[in-house]
Amino acid sequence: MLTTISADALSPPLIHDLLEHRIYGIRIPGFCSQHSLQAAREGLFDHPQRGALGHAREFTRLGIAYAEVKSEAVRSAYHQSARANIQRVRSLFTPYLSPIDEFRLRLDEAWPRDAHLLDVDGQKCFTGVCRYQEPGIDLCPHIDKLEWNLPAHLQVNLQAQLSVNIYLQVPERGGELEVWNIRPSAEQ
Repeated sequence: MLTTISADALSPPLIHDLLEHRIYGIRIPGFCSQHSLQAAREGLFDHPQRGALGHAREFTRLGIAYAEVKSEAVRSAYHQSARANIQRVRSLFTPYLSPIDEFRLRLDEAWPRDAHLLDVDGQKCFTGVCRYQEPGIDLCPHIDKLEWNLPAHLQVNLQAQLSVNIYLQVPERGGELEVWNIRPSAEQ
């Protein structure tokens, strides 16, 4: 039976179990330091550049998700702003390491193979859209599958794609994350 497990840290066996679909996910309680969380609350929650998520208007976000790339103009804007968006999020956690950067470092250290920031056609991708979800709003089931948003000439040879959620604030009740053992097509 597949499950989500809790662990103190990432490890090659856990990542391998995830990639081989023996587990749904790895939960690392207390991943973010309290100091980092406080910096995030002060810098992110009222950020002036927070905007509506393109395909789910009930959410706001900081940065563009690749799932929002629906035209060449948006793709160009996405890649042109990717490194600046990474730096913008990083600066909001100063003097602490951003949770996104910390996760990337931990993954790189734990995985013996090549785990790095993706580039598409020689252009870097953004890491970590900061999504804001207000109380009482449900996010519909979705899949963030990079290949669905790439034009044929930009197909990359991905061996695996991992999604990571780092929660900076959770409610006393609700806020559950459901992970399903299905792989629907883009049409489904």
